[in-house]
Amino acid sequence: MNKKQKTRINLLSTTEIDELYSIPIFNKKDRELFFALSNSDYKLLDEYRTQKLKIYFILQLGYFRATQQFYNFKFDDVLEDVSYLINKYFIPSQNTLNDKPHRKSIKDQQTIILKLYDYIDWSTTLVPQVMEHLLELIRYYPKGSNALRELFKYFQNKAIVIPKYRTLQDIFSKAFSAEEVRLNNIISLIPENIKQHLQEVANNSETIKQLSIIRCDQKDFQYTAVMLEIKKAQELAELYQFCKSFIPQLGISKNSIRYYAELVENYYASRLRKMNELQQQLYLICFIYNRYQQIMDNLIATFQYGPRVGNVRKWQSDVFFYVRSEHFL
Repeated sequence: MNKKQKTRINLLSTTEIDELYSIPIFNKKDRELFFALSNSDYKLLDEYRTQKLKIYFILQLGYFRATQQFYNFKFDDVLEDVSYLINKYFIPSQNTLNDKPHRKSIKDQQTIILKLYDYIDWSTTLVPQVMEHLLELIRYYPKGSNALRELFKYFQNKAIVIPKYRTLQDIFSKAFSAEEVRLNNIISLIPENIKQHLQEVANNSETIKQLSIIRCDQKDFQYTAVMLEIKKAQELAELYQFCKSFIPQLGISKNSIRYYAELVENYYASRLRKMNELQQQLYLICFIYNRYQQIMDNLIATFQYGPRVGNVRKWQSDVFFYVRSEHFL
């Protein structure tokens, strides 16, 4: 939800990027499985005249079977796999495999493999449909890494080769920017009196102190703790009723609501105040909605287990009133 950054968005760690895009490292069983050739594979292999083209084809075929991706590699990069293929399918010779095949030959092999497994190679023509799906995903999975995992499932279901990491970063940046604009347009429709109330929560130092108190869970079932929880509910009740009716207009999932609420939970008050107004309002609406329901859950637990402790009559009627009067989405 931040302004567009000059640097690309981080979706994966360096280790995760390496695991995703590096050539798979096969053990003996992997080689036996992924480099196995069927009769139809042998027919395809017969189309190539040289041993170099044949071996490179089998390598590309095996790696694609394992990961549904293609890799830019030289024979020296995968010497153990090359040695396995020569010993299994060819007569060993003194000829060394120095240079990889010509780029066009490699691309032609990839086209054959894609057709063989009914896959689509990545291209810019796929961006609109992927963007449309991603815009739906980030309403449910606002955290980039989670949305990316779901997008990978989409690629798998649609039999699409995943694009380069930079391409993914660019697509996600555009999607998050579009989602920010969409949410901001909705947030801007909040009535002025509610905006002012939310502004006070974000900017007033005393209210921020109260917000810190609101973020704390009920300590125990003792009278003081119970009454503090009820006080929190009373302070949030008016804003909660608005949030309850307004949040469905945002078109986001409960997972997204929790995510934005947790950002407020984890941010220092000073960081919250530095956000732009619309961002503050979105986060606070989700926080208030989520936190109020947590408070009510605490009061329900109090009502259930409270009679086991003292001071029952002092707070039981108040707890019962809130438990009975509240309706959850």
